[in-house]
Amino acid sequence: MYVTCLILKLNKEIYSEALKQKKKETKPAAASNTVEAKQTQIRTDREINSEFLKQKNNVTKPDTASNTGEAKQELRTDGQSLFSRYCEPCFRGNKESITFSWCSDCEETLCSACDEAHRISKASMSHTAIAVDKMSSITPITVSSYVLCEAHPEINMEFYCSEHSLLCCRACIPTIHRFCSIVSIEDVSKTAKQSALFEKLSIDVKELFDATACLKDRRSNNLEEIIQQELTITSKIKQLKAVFDKHFEKLESKLENEIKQLKQKVVSEVTQNENAIDKLYISLKKHKADFQFVTDHGSNKQAFMLANILKPEIEKKESELNELIALERKIGVEFETNVDNVYLENAIKSLGTIKISETSIEYKNIRPSIAQSMKSKEEKLA
Repeated sequence: MYVTCLILKLNKEIYSEALKQKKKETKPAAASNTVEAKQTQIRTDREINSEFLKQKNNVTKPDTASNTGEAKQELRTDGQSLFSRYCEPCFRGNKESITFSWCSDCEETLCSACDEAHRISKASMSHTAIAVDKMSSITPITVSSYVLCEAHPEINMEFYCSEHSLLCCRACIPTIHRFCSIVSIEDVSKTAKQSALFEKLSIDVKELFDATACLKDRRSNNLEEIIQQELTITSKIKQLKAVFDKHFEKLESKLENEIKQLKQKVVSEVTQNENAIDKLYISLKKHKADFQFVTDHGSNKQAFMLANILKPEIEKKESELNELIALERKIGVEFETNVDNVYLENAIKSLGTIKISETSIEYKNIRPSIAQSMKSKEEKLA
């Protein structure tokens, strides 16, 4: 609110100052009631208003006042995001209007009036604007979170090196990519959503996500099997209990304690990588949603930048998944006994043993070609 009040105060001062200046410069003649004097006055008022609007735009442009985090924070009084409520161009003009669409290129919300102007303007008629009621419930991703150069964090990445297959900024060109073939991202990303790289990475993310989901399900099923195995073994033990009473109680207690200890050990082994799997699952779920959003609603520029920026991370996630799959073992508990009526007539020292059973899971790496391409890229940079 402080920023908004400051803007209004400055606008008022600008208008008053412009009015004084124009009145000094264009003082009407003595015959102010004449048609000529009235026309002069009208022109003067128009010039004053025009000057006022120019000054107002300078004061309220997004990098100075009304688009600051403080000003936006004032409008978030009901806990809703600006994406769901406000038109950002109108917000910068100190107005409030309901969001109608989302421009993927500008990465901002538009009301119905701004949406229409956006589609007509030469500068933005090629942009991708989607009505918010036609968008999925997920929050739209913004390329602005990816555009800063890693080597030069203060500069946006605006170029692409075809030799190294890397995004770069203008500062990278004379240093890292001095002798490379450099093209503008705007030029090279025009058909990015139809490119083989974007399509391949989109499929890779989906397959990696599905593989991780399967790994997660197998872990869950293994735990359920262990619980069921415990119930089955306990049931068998109780069936034997009917054959002998007091002597069995000692042996039963011993076995049940052994089951609990081994179950705890088995569960611990099964769940030891659960945190890593959950983290990988959540990360790939987000990447999958990002690629799906860009596929359905994003611009080619978003697709191109998202694919190139997430490619190393996806390769890393694939390696992590392969490592987790390599460590996977199906673990369970078994109960073995040779007790029968004849055996029970003899001295019984034990009802049996409970042990851990492990079964190796057949697996294969998820497209090792990705890791090879990553190694090839590192060799190029070297």
